[in-house]
Amino acid sequence: MAELYGFASNLEEAQMLMAAGVSVIQYRNKGQDHDSLVSTVKKIMTHSHSYPHVQIIVNDSLEAALESAAHGVHLGQDDGDYKSICKQYAQKLMIGVSVDTVQEAIEAEQAGAHSIGAGAVFGSLTKPEAPHMGVPLLKEICRSVSVPVSAIGGITLENLDEVMQAGASYICVISDIMGRDEPELRIQEYLKKLEEG
Repeated sequence: MAELYGFASNLEEAQMLMAAGVSVIQYRNKGQDHDSLVSTVKKIMTHSHSYPHVQIIVNDSLEAALESAAHGVHLGQDDGDYKSICKQYAQKLMIGVSVDTVQEAIEAEQAGAHSIGAGAVFGSLTKPEAPHMGVPLLKEICRSVSVPVSAIGGITLENLDEVMQAGASYICVISDIMGRDEPELRIQEYLKKLEEG
């Protein structure tokens, strides 16, 4: 069964996602300085002890992930040399790597990445400049690697079936949850649909 992957930009959002039953939470706040970032993730990690099934992933910053004792880090193609980071830290941290192509996915898996982030699958409100990958390419990426693939970008309840059928292990949703007046209710709708498979 695919799992729901949420995104938080502050402690309160992370707490809400945990309480609502989200399995993986990526902390992403590009406007935060390093010390503040580490401090927030440490608080999230402390809170996560009440939710042993939840994994906390830090976006972009290996240093912040290590200093805050987060479960993992997610890196883009431009976030340092991810291949050497995988080599050095794969035993310590879960490492996810963003990809746009099948070749990048294969290279990331060979380098030791634990998961692949594939997108934007559809149009993304949070990254409008990101090119659209489409479901056929997502499917190809899922078939080309044995590590879990996280699908991201413009995913809604309406197109969720397509994404699940493509073989994604994690369903990353930002706008369709965090942009709602009652995000907890939307999360329950996602979890129900994921459970039905």
